[in-house]
Amino acid sequence: MRRFRFQGRILIIILLISAALILAATTSMSRGGLSLVEKILRESASPLQSSTLTLSEKIALLPKYFSAVNGLVDENEKLKEEVGDLQSKNTYMTEVAQENKRLRGLLNMAETVQDWQPKGATVIGRSSQGWYETITIDGGSKDGFAVGMPVISGDGLIGRIWQVTDNTAEVLLITDAESAVAAIAEITRDAGIVEGGRSNKLLMVHIPAESKVVKGQIIISSGLGSYYPPGLRIGTIGKIKKSNGSLTLQAEIIPFVDFNKVESVLVLLNSGANIDTKDSGKESTNDAND
Repeated sequence: MRRFRFQGRILIIILLISAALILAATTSMSRGGLSLVEKILRESASPLQSSTLTLSEKIALLPKYFSAVNGLVDENEKLKEEVGDLQSKNTYMTEVAQENKRLRGLLNMAETVQDWQPKGATVIGRSSQGWYETITIDGGSKDGFAVGMPVISGDGLIGRIWQVTDNTAEVLLITDAESAVAAIAEITRDAGIVEGGRSNKLLMVHIPAESKVVKGQIIISSGLGSYYPPGLRIGTIGKIKKSNGSLTLQAEIIPFVDFNKVESVLVLLNSGANIDTKDSGKESTNDAND
């Protein structure tokens, strides 16, 4: 009960002060000024009035605030679109640069092959199963492609055409077990046969025991045999070891071509090569050494 009485008294005092302020405001003009009591009451109430004014000003600014937020949201969306466009353009330019690099490589390789007519083609398929390691290209007999023609990329030797239709050709890779390339070391001119069938690795066999081949030497096609012209880059020598009772050497060859990433190739026309696809198609050691 005492608490309620106290609160009642406080309420009465507040009402009296409010009434006094209202009365002072309405009579101050006729009296020419405020009394001492009115001044004290006015000063006491000023913080409350100041806070109320500040709050009102803040409320008045809310529309501008929300307008600014909406503007930032719109600007953020525009920036996201610009970033997306720039990323797309960057991807396109990167792809163009990669394509130019591949084409320059093909052009350089084409300039090294004399008495042959290189013709470009694009890889449209890869063998994932089966007995042979092959790729399929988008050119066939209508384009002048024939079985046995060599196929190269900007990095080096790919293989040779194994089967052909009117509009497509299947290329047997030099990494296939049925493939063999007569080859020599670029510097020492030591000869051998580069064979496939070792999970994208190559092996050069029948190297004379007295050869001076060393790790890191570049191996190129020798031009002997039925299929490949001389000077096509194959790879570099890795490990070397003796074989056949130390009568010959064999060397691991690290190919220049990444066969899983080949996209564009050159087919070398006018090779005069034509083989029976029922045969293994493997260059014989005798042919390579003729």
